[in-house]
Amino acid sequence: MKERIVIGAYMVIGALNITAQLIDSPQLNQTSKILLVPTLIYLVFVMAQGMVTLPRLLLAVGLTFSWAGDILLLFPDEEVYFLGGLGMFLVAQILYTIVMYKSAYSKPRVNVRQLAPILLYGVILFYFVLPHTGNLVWPIIAYAACILGMVSMARFRQGKTSDESYELALIGAALFVLSDSLIALDKFVIDIPLSTFWIMSTYIVAQYLIVKGVMSHPGG
Repeated sequence: MKERIVIGAYMVIGALNITAQLIDSPQLNQTSKILLVPTLIYLVFVMAQGMVTLPRLLLAVGLTFSWAGDILLLFPDEEVYFLGGLGMFLVAQILYTIVMYKSAYSKPRVNVRQLAPILLYGVILFYFVLPHTGNLVWPIIAYAACILGMVSMARFRQGKTSDESYELALIGAALFVLSDSLIALDKFVIDIPLSTFWIMSTYIVAQYLIVKGVMSHPGG
């Protein structure tokens, strides 16, 4: 019952944030964005039911870094805050990658066939984005490598966990990549109509599915 209440609260907060993008309400955007990830951290606590495992602990820490990134990115006009937010999310992606690795029955291994589409996507994205990043090129490359590594590890979990855990975490990871891709394209390449709406919609769903996927792994 408590789990449903927390999930419902997250959905309401997420809906408010998406609405804020559509009606261009900075105050509603800031308030709802600050509340989003802490609600997910509490959801991890509720779903754990007192059973603490390393993946769950790292997931909560990763979410905390995501929350810090969210707060820093509330100041989009300052490059120092953008870099700070990028750094927070970079750490979060590294932690998520470790979580994906640890939340499996046996060690996920690199599969070239599974990796190829992800690498191709990264190359195409780099082709369009990197020429426009200026002195941010290396931070962007570092971050992109981390998030592509995270979605790759989510892909490698196939057959190493339950179907539910694998599918939810993979879809969440893929949506996270899509959200960050939209940020990069909108910031450096072209103005995307309703960009913040699409960015936050994919981000909100992505974080939730990653949490549900990891927490659905049998035995934690």
